[in-house]
Amino acid sequence: MLRFGYTHDDLARIATVPMRALAPSAVVTHFDAPDGFRPLMTENDKYGICSFASARNSRRLQEWVKNGTEWVTDTTTIVANFGACAGIPNTDGALTACQGLGMLQVIDWSQKNGFNIGNQTIEVPTVEAINPVDRLGMAHAIAEAGWWGCIGLTQQDVDAIQAAAQGGPMLTGLPVGPVVEGHAIVMSGMDGVRDGDRMTMATWDCFIQATWEWLTARTLAAYWLTWA
Repeated sequence: MLRFGYTHDDLARIATVPMRALAPSAVVTHFDAPDGFRPLMTENDKYGICSFASARNSRRLQEWVKNGTEWVTDTTTIVANFGACAGIPNTDGALTACQGLGMLQVIDWSQKNGFNIGNQTIEVPTVEAINPVDRLGMAHAIAEAGWWGCIGLTQQDVDAIQAAAQGGPMLTGLPVGPVVEGHAIVMSGMDGVRDGDRMTMATWDCFIQATWEWLTARTLAAYWLTWA
């Protein structure tokens, strides 16, 4: 069973995130991650570590897009970072019991401590907010390999996305029922910006396809993540 693990960030902290200013440019309608990129699980089948796992995959995707190479990372170190950020012991029992983290918690912790991946230079990520109803803004972020966000899932969604991760059909339709889980993801592909056009989520160790309508109806927050 795959784990989720996004918990809501403090509303006051969310309000401090600057909005991304997008310069006028041609409409972006297509993007796919380079062939060499594939998301890494980062123990997200055991722990609610999706906020850290998605940040790791974001940095790796940007490395593939810019340089065509892998950004080597160490899962053990990143799991330890998760425990440190959550303020819990780095033990299986404590990590399993942790429900997860907010995405901005990861940013704040990383800006203070650096995103330590064990065997390369420690980096410091920054975020700017993107309006989740601004599809052109979202599309530009995806095309720059910068889209990092969180989705709210009903129980029906949870079942559907777990099935999609095992090779099930594209996710479609509007949500039905209350949100029961949150999940942090990276967007790694798109075709168009209409309701029925394809979006590709990079999460766990797979790619999951959904329509724009499905994604935007469930996006709780969207960020443009930059690494330095």
